[in-house]
Amino acid sequence: MGGGVVLLCPAKLNLALSVGPPGADGFHPLASTMLALDWGDTLRLERAEKTQWERMWATGAPKPGAIDWAEEKDLAIRAHRLLEQAVGRALPVRAQLQKNIPAGAGLGGGSSDAAGTLTGLNRLFDLRMPLEKLEELAASLGSDVPFFVRAQHGHPLCLAAGRGERLENLPWPAAMTQAWFALVFPHSACPTPGVYQAFDRLGRFGDPAGEGLDQVRAAACGEAPLFNDLERAACAVAPELELVLSCMRGQPGIPRAQVTGSGSCVYVAADNYAQAENAACLGRNAAELPTRVVRARQPDCSFAVGGIHH
Repeated sequence: MGGGVVLLCPAKLNLALSVGPPGADGFHPLASTMLALDWGDTLRLERAEKTQWERMWATGAPKPGAIDWAEEKDLAIRAHRLLEQAVGRALPVRAQLQKNIPAGAGLGGGSSDAAGTLTGLNRLFDLRMPLEKLEELAASLGSDVPFFVRAQHGHPLCLAAGRGERLENLPWPAAMTQAWFALVFPHSACPTPGVYQAFDRLGRFGDPAGEGLDQVRAAACGEAPLFNDLERAACAVAPELELVLSCMRGQPGIPRAQVTGSGSCVYVAADNYAQAENAACLGRNAAELPTRVVRARQPDCSFAVGGIHH
């Protein structure tokens, strides 16, 4: 594809996640520190006479499989159609989406693709839609999509509250510039609805508007441990995660491993590359699972025209 817009649609980690009991509407309030990574899917967009979407797994993707979900359920394609409705005209493009982020991993792949689509089309067609409006559209697609829109606009570290739609940009810790992350991908996937059903059965709810929120803020600036209220529920849905965590935890020189979001990806937040690579080696050799070593997406990195901007 020549010209157009090329974006990295980053994966995310929940560095800290507090989840409360479901409200009358069935939704769970949450508070989370969310971090975009410098690794993810690649989206290429160029103007065309007629819209055509092509979806494929990238070469070397950690868990390639069938892209068997219908276009009507693909969040990127839904984002495209939503933006067309918002501006009241067709936005015909040739779109190529190369997937790296596994489905059901808790890394937000579909949500990130949707945010990349909104951001990329806004630039490609010079719509000049403000960030606030893009986030409003994003919220109608899913709770994580507004965060990814903000990450596309240079804010990779945010506190998300409510259903994830209330965002607060967090100060960038100096240590984050040196941080590396080892990602370990279990064979199991964790469907988000199933994890929340298990979470409700366990009944171990957090307090995302009170103590849980304080813990999330403290974890964001390195003053408290990272944590995830959904980890036990994810392990209940996918017992393989218990084995992976047991394998990764307690190893000398390797920080604590934990599940991100609703799972199933397990990650280790390391102080440097060597530490992260050691953790990844453990995941590859002891657990025999695919891994990646990645960094955080740096502040003020946004989409680029004609090339991927990291």
